[in-house]
Amino acid sequence: MDAKLIDNLSGEEGNYVLPFFWQQGQEELVLRTELRKIRESGIRAVCVESRTHPDFVGSGWWRDLEIIMEEAENQDMKVWIFDDSHFPTGYAAGRMKYEFPHLRNRYLRVDHIDVVGSMQGASLLVGEHILDGEELVGIVAAERLTGTEELGSLMNLNVFIRDGVLFWDVPEGHWRVFMLKLTNEGGHERLQYHLNPLEPEAVDVLLQTVYEPHYERLRHKFGNTLSGFFSDEPRFGNINSLEAIIGKTPMVLPWCTDMLTLLQQKLPGEDLITQLPLLWYNSGSRASSFRYHYMDTLTRRYATCFTKRLADWCRAKGVEYISHVIEDNNAHARLGAGVGHFYRALWDQDMSGVDVVLQQIIPGMTYDFRIALGAGDGEFYHYGLAKMASSLGHLDAKKKGRTICEIFGAYGWVEGLKLMKWLTDHMLVRGVNHFIPHAFSPKAFPDDDCPPHFYAQGNNPQYRYLKTLMEYTNRLSHLLNGGTHIASAAVMYHAEAEWSGEAQLFQRPVRQLLERQIDCDVVPADLLQDRMIISDQQLIINEERFHYLIIPYAEALPSQLLHSLYEAMQEGLTIYFVENLPVRSSDGVDVHSVLKSMAEHENQYTVPLELLVEQIQQRFTSYLKMDKFQPDLRVYLYQRQNARFLMMFNEHPYDAIHDQVNINLNGVVYEYDAFDNEVRKYPSDVTEHGCRILLHLEPYESKVFLWDESLDDLKWSLSPRPRHETAVNQTIVAEWKVSTAEANQYPHFKPYCTLPKLINLAVPEHLPRFSGTFRYETMIAFENFAGTVVLDLGAAYETVELWINGHHAGIRICPPYLFEVTSFLQAGSNVVVVEVTNTLVKQVRDRFSIYRQQEPSGLIGPVILRHSKVLKTSDVND
Repeated sequence: MDAKLIDNLSGEEGNYVLPFFWQQGQEELVLRTELRKIRESGIRAVCVESRTHPDFVGSGWWRDLEIIMEEAENQDMKVWIFDDSHFPTGYAAGRMKYEFPHLRNRYLRVDHIDVVGSMQGASLLVGEHILDGEELVGIVAAERLTGTEELGSLMNLNVFIRDGVLFWDVPEGHWRVFMLKLTNEGGHERLQYHLNPLEPEAVDVLLQTVYEPHYERLRHKFGNTLSGFFSDEPRFGNINSLEAIIGKTPMVLPWCTDMLTLLQQKLPGEDLITQLPLLWYNSGSRASSFRYHYMDTLTRRYATCFTKRLADWCRAKGVEYISHVIEDNNAHARLGAGVGHFYRALWDQDMSGVDVVLQQIIPGMTYDFRIALGAGDGEFYHYGLAKMASSLGHLDAKKKGRTICEIFGAYGWVEGLKLMKWLTDHMLVRGVNHFIPHAFSPKAFPDDDCPPHFYAQGNNPQYRYLKTLMEYTNRLSHLLNGGTHIASAAVMYHAEAEWSGEAQLFQRPVRQLLERQIDCDVVPADLLQDRMIISDQQLIINEERFHYLIIPYAEALPSQLLHSLYEAMQEGLTIYFVENLPVRSSDGVDVHSVLKSMAEHENQYTVPLELLVEQIQQRFTSYLKMDKFQPDLRVYLYQRQNARFLMMFNEHPYDAIHDQVNINLNGVVYEYDAFDNEVRKYPSDVTEHGCRILLHLEPYESKVFLWDESLDDLKWSLSPRPRHETAVNQTIVAEWKVSTAEANQYPHFKPYCTLPKLINLAVPEHLPRFSGTFRYETMIAFENFAGTVVLDLGAAYETVELWINGHHAGIRICPPYLFEVTSFLQAGSNVVVVEVTNTLVKQVRDRFSIYRQQEPSGLIGPVILRHSKVLKTSDVND
């Protein structure tokens, strides 16, 4: 039997959850109590975050951290450290403002004067444009082409400056005189006192301020109780925008002291000062080429000076370094809130990383929609975000297949365990397998800082069920770890293409694939240039093997990449170019010959986006095929030694999936239930190419199927729970006695009413402001039945606990609300008690929840007893 499965069934799975534990200087008892509540939730690690601590890296901080470390050891927990006094990382606990102003964010700014010629002996007061704290880099004149936005010839005018005056004979025509200046101003106001991540000395300040003091005091904990450090959302911050595309967005640009030297190495012999205006203004392909070289240099510099510097320090001290950047609305490949290139920014970390907060992902919202802080690109969040992150975890060997997600935060109290479970499955089925739940706050309730908070000093009515979700998360994360992800397709990451021309976002083709259950990884150009191997006509990176490569439409791509792609075609790899081949190189190198050869190659296919999957299916056979189109079904195939695991998740918020599935895997099919921690044999038919199963998934439901020959000799008596199509149904018509208890009253209930039928209780005439638990009690009649009996509670909002005749029958935190009750029922009358717990949003109307629809409260039903015979082994599979 698979070792990880044995761990799960034995209750010895690892821990993959490390929630934020916020610090604001609370007293010792509060800290210890909160940490114990975290441990009671099935969580065995925390990430300690100043939010904000009044004495970060001062005596008060060390006192509190000593308490946390001691209590963590008592509870057998691990500790991670959030690496700054507040997010985003880079403030260095405030030292940049007064002690190191020269190492703050530095930007290149452009200003201009428009002139007309010809005029001999003209002069311009350029010095008056240089403000205090600014440094002049150069003066460049550009001819303005009549009737266009393009620039013509460019000339460096630095030699004509005397005492702040430009003395220049203006040629005939219209000209724009650009002044290129270095400044600390013009970026995101909130980041004006943050370190420049492009300067190694600036990053050293962060090490000296935060990392090294922790090592000095806790070195004996490094690598055991203390696991590592976490950076949160470092960024360039040259503009407060997610749309900061080079050449398209007016903004100052990130800069460092070595930038011109680094660019000169890429462009030897060229006058770089003359080309600087092209970072903002168009001038044909030469502008696109120069922007590419700038972004390429910038993102490599960030990776080396920031991420690698911090990661190398951590690994030298025996701990790990993890982080995530801002990915929102495609910012991951841009400036401003982003860092230009997701893969380069995170390459040197020990895990890949991503976050889902502020309502970025909402079930069903797969197109543009309103989120708490503005507009959300639903297509990116649903089809791009997690896939991009987990792909890096798969492709970089040092990450060992690990991707971590900061999750749940700032959704508001409208979010409960039901949505949290959906978000967890959304991540797991895309390959994310470590989680930072956001957050445990020890602050007095109600804390308006980015709810929900999991314990909330006992005021969160769903806290007592958090353990159910955390155990589920740990079990599946453990199971989907330490092996290899299996996918057919590789899709190229679009960053370099967007820097240098018109480009299609990578999630466009990814969506086409995922909606047809074709899994993929998103691969950066760096790996396609430097690390790919072609063997048996497959693309191999790390241990991932892909049957074909998809290139989203790109007007231009780096010349080295284009040559690598052509070589891969010659070695047998099939490459699909969506819409068209590129027309030029990003870096200005002549690639006419290689593009012509690629266009004529038999392994190259140019295909419209809407026909991409159809053409793929004509040439390649997927390991999984549905009878019907199922756009909301996500799948993830994972292999470890001789075991195969297939996770399938229904992402639709309301509609069930019911379909036949053909799977190209041989052997007996088993189902692993991560909630009940059980393995069951699953009914299947043997086919010529593998097996066929009937799949039924309710909204919010996932299943994990497995194939492991070592299980075949064991005895299995459990079959899948009866469903609508296999059951004899008995609808329960009864009176229900209802009582209520708020979180701090539970389990002491107050009588509320008797209902002749089940209804929504969050309506004006009942309890629209009630948050807590509704208890429903009734009697049902039952006759003996030789088989399995399941109680289906229908709709409920949202966490449900059930007792039959005083026996605890289980907990469900999301649909389907099905309980196997065979052993609890008796002939005649039976006492049924159902407790339904909603979220705090009815009571606490926070600022995040106002952008989301609220669900009803209570048990809605219909409540149905479903009977079916027990399936014998011969009925299931021989």
